Amino acid sequence: MYYLLIFLLVLWLAGCEASSVATVPADLGTPAGREQLFTDESGPVVFENRIAATWAVPLSGLLNLDHPTAKAAGRAGPVAGVAVWGS
Repeated sequence: MYYLLIFLLVLWLAGCEASSVATVPADLGTPAGREQLFTDESGPVVFENRIAATWAVPLSGLLNLDHPTAKAAGRAGPVAGVAVWGS
């Protein structure tokens, strides 16, 4: 009986609205058929990188400079540059 109540509760909750925000269908182009997706034509792949953010932080904030591996690698330095890339 307990499992039946849980099951009915789950079914009831599944029918609830997740949001009251109005939605509209996207107008983002046209659908492509299978023959357009799988062709034997090859071409160049263009990839562009853009720097989204750059900043400098103390190296001790990025690495544990007291760790034996960092000491063995000779890691030391006051500042490290960080760049975040986006495409």
